[in-house]
Amino acid sequence: QKLTRNLMNSAKLFSVFLTLILTYSNLLAVSQFELSTLKARAALGDNSARYKLGVIIMYSEKPENIEKMIDYFRDGAEAGHPGCMGKYALYQLEGVGSLKKDKDAGLKMLQQAADLRDPDTLAMLSEFHFNGNYGLPKDFKIATKYLEESCELKSPTGFGFRAGCYEHGIQ
Repeated sequence: QKLTRNLMNSAKLFSVFLTLILTYSNLLAVSQFELSTLKARAALGDNSARYKLGVIIMYSEKPENIEKMIDYFRDGAEAGHPGCMGKYALYQLEGVGSLKKDKDAGLKMLQQAADLRDPDTLAMLSEFHFNGNYGLPKDFKIATKYLEESCELKSPTGFGFRAGCYEHGIQ
């Protein structure tokens, strides 16, 4: 029975890993034409384009572009895009780039994005409640609620966090 459970957990981890690879590689794989199109759309106020450009920069590991990434997420957040709100809130909490650390504003915006059901924000809030980060209480019930909701919404971040939980024996 223990062997069966270990095999099932291994299968879950593998499926989560595969989902993460396929989701993020599709998000980041853009041609020069698509990149130019996204930039034009962002300049016209398209918040989905702002989000995608911000994520592309976030994963590009080019620190010289951090301020542009923050600008994309800030503009989208101010316009009410839940994904941009979640990312911008995280950078407020951390004080990334030119942003000053602002725990209160970051947590407030994070909750607003979660209320709008942004999948990755729900996953972040789950992890924060699980670990008691940023002054939030350690609360496994709330953490589990946010994690389940993020996974229902197909969040790669949520799936990754769930995989980490399985790996550490937390069901």
